[in-house]
Amino acid sequence: MDTRKAYATFLLGKTYIGHLFSRLAIWKRGQGYSAFKEKYRADNFFELTPEERKSFPNFQKCFNCGVCIPSCLFSVDLFHDELPDPESYACSLSRPLPDLWTASDNIYKCTCCAACEDVCPQGVPITKIVRFVRRKIEQIAPELVPYKVYMENIEKEQNIFGERPAPFVYTARQKPAYLLYMGCLYSTKERETGQKIVSLLDKANLDFTILKEETCCGRPIDINGNCSDGDLKRITEMNIKTIIAPCAQCYSSLKERLGDDLNILHITEFLSETKFKIKAKSNISYFDPCAGSGVGILYPEMAGGVAKERLKPFKEAGVEILLTECSYCLQNLRRGVSKKDKMKVYSLSEYLYMSEI
Repeated sequence: MDTRKAYATFLLGKTYIGHLFSRLAIWKRGQGYSAFKEKYRADNFFELTPEERKSFPNFQKCFNCGVCIPSCLFSVDLFHDELPDPESYACSLSRPLPDLWTASDNIYKCTCCAACEDVCPQGVPITKIVRFVRRKIEQIAPELVPYKVYMENIEKEQNIFGERPAPFVYTARQKPAYLLYMGCLYSTKERETGQKIVSLLDKANLDFTILKEETCCGRPIDINGNCSDGDLKRITEMNIKTIIAPCAQCYSSLKERLGDDLNILHITEFLSETKFKIKAKSNISYFDPCAGSGVGILYPEMAGGVAKERLKPFKEAGVEILLTECSYCLQNLRRGVSKKDKMKVYSLSEYLYMSEI
């Protein structure tokens, strides 16, 4: 063995033995994994849950084909100078594990509408990637999370807007078969519409009830729905098998968390089986909601820009009445309608109620 090879072997053996003794010393001090985390904290290492580990193979499927880019109204047509396209989310935020600090400025501007996923040939779950990164930022660097005030509102008043709404007016049933889960916005900012929805089902003699002091489902600020644990406990104790949700975001949150055990219906699914019919001679159309993911709350100007863009084809078609069934879509679309426009925006349930009275 030549001198250089012998010296290299010596160094390797020395390093290996030193590593063994170092591990032994750390183990004796009772540190172990915590010492590792502390040493590499500056490199933004973080733990993954078993479920998150299972997700990573799907997170890493993107091969930069660009098919998803035209599907994003936000990044392509409206805010291309300040917002990454879906491909950027799929790549840079998933492999390798991102520097979450650099993602924090834009990761909350994604609406998680999943339009990019619908066209992805690889089936990359881009919305799950976005929500994953948001959760990790909240865990590791909560000071960077833009919705701290809304979290505080939920802690104080159980409502994202910090308001404690009065109970809805309806006929109490002794043994209700349905739970009507109204959500934060229909209970506060869109309260008048919310009461009309309740009154519609009350007029139909539906055996339903509403939770007292309903809490936020968590979806508008994308914290994995953990704000509604109290509601989930109360719901399971009520022995009610079917939940009706007028809010698309509440529906999504409840479906994910209770869908295996309970029948979760968006109110449009329920109404499709009833006798109600729209009575109008006006030119009517329907806007199908997706999920806003808090953009309308955090960035109202951006959301307003999207609303105006979404309303263009309806206005060009001469639509006079535009219906939707999501409290956040309702609020945002109403923002996009100016006083000179002839179009009116209503909740579908609200409009049915108005047609019946």
